[in-house]
Amino acid sequence: MPPTSSTAPSNQKLRADRGAEQAPQQAEPDGAQADERLYTHLLTVLSVSSGMVGVCLTAIGLIGIIKSLNKVEMLVDDMLAIGAVMFMVTALLSFFAMRTRLSQTWRGITRTIDIIFCLALVLVVDATAMLTWEVL
Repeated sequence: MPPTSSTAPSNQKLRADRGAEQAPQQAEPDGAQADERLYTHLLTVLSVSSGMVGVCLTAIGLIGIIKSLNKVEMLVDDMLAIGAVMFMVTALLSFFAMRTRLSQTWRGITRTIDIIFCLALVLVVDATAMLTWEVL
């Protein structure tokens, strides 16, 4: 149904109002956008690290069962324990980085958090590969 002359101005007014609402968001300074991206990144690292701590602890428990049944000593559970500690460190550092107002100080530490997180992921993948080829 084509707009009538009475509805056309109101549609144009709505479009103009929407544009006015979006203008302050687009006018946000780059520093505020960077802080928002940093906060989102830290929140993601915190949630994923916390989940990976649980995954590592579950795997350690399962490996304990395998060790007791097969009477076999494995290095994999030690690797997963180290990975769990590394994930816990990244989760704690992310939490502290989000809770403090010293964004410039924590901006540099974010790279360290990312490096520890990636190393922990590599360690868990290596442990998984070793478990697969050792036990199965």
